[in-house]
Amino acid sequence: MFKVYKIETYEFFYFGFTYNIKERENCHNSRLNGGCNYKLYQKIRDHNGFYIMNVLFEYQTKEEALKKENELISENLSNPLCLNCRRSFRTLEDRRLQNLKDVRKYRDKLTEEQKKEINQKRKITYKKKKFKKKINFFQNLINEKENLNN
Repeated sequence: MFKVYKIETYEFFYFGFTYNIKERENCHNSRLNGGCNYKLYQKIRDHNGFYIMNVLFEYQTKEEALKKENELISENLSNPLCLNCRRSFRTLEDRRLQNLKDVRKYRDKLTEEQKKEINQKRKITYKKKKFKKKINFFQNLINEKENLNN
């Protein structure tokens, strides 16, 4: 059975899912005591290591558990008390949209000189690809003539 759980440390909370709840709790404890600096472990340390881990739902399949975990995180992501940094999984469309946003942010930070350099590299790459296509075309022609002559 796959379990969706919630960790609470006073007013802060975190959602997760696992197949083996004991093993997952041991993993959280290891990260907590090992100095991992995720928000979750920082908040637990701020509260003297106190936290409660409760199973909220149980599912037969991983997909069902992931879907429920993602739903809970999505509902609470804007809540400042939620310690999940992002949703547990994203659809291909979500990833594509996020990638577009990231690329736009990256491009906005570029200087004009950097943009010119990138465009120059693109032109060179385009010319190389075009040249390779021509070479392949002529090599195929030569090979076809040789095959016809044999």
